[in-house]
Amino acid sequence: EKKKGHYFTDFDPEHFWQWTDFTSYVEFIMCIAAMGSMLMYFLVDYSPFVETIGFMAVFTEAMLGVPQFYRNFKNKSTYGMSIPMVLMWTCGDIFKTSYFYLRNTPPQFFICGS
Repeated sequence: EKKKGHYFTDFDPEHFWQWTDFTSYVEFIMCIAAMGSMLMYFLVDYSPFVETIGFMAVFTEAMLGVPQFYRNFKNKSTYGMSIPMVLMWTCGDIFKTSYFYLRNTPPQFFICGS
């Protein structure tokens, strides 16, 4: 008996993100990008919307390290962490925070970028 594949176009919530082909993942990401683009196009002049999107973007970027920090805490070790990666991450955050500060961006960008 052949196992039935699961595809994005099935719209079956029971198998969300458990699709059996790569194309389904690409289709999903493209749909999200298209919806986000349309939303931004229509609401770009609405400041609270733009500020919220900006905050969510910077906050998401700021939270990228949490799984690594949690893993290090749980293992009580930083074994396997790349020193060049940490240095580049730190340099990137310094440059980003400096840019936000010098450009007088809204506080949420400066706070999350620090």
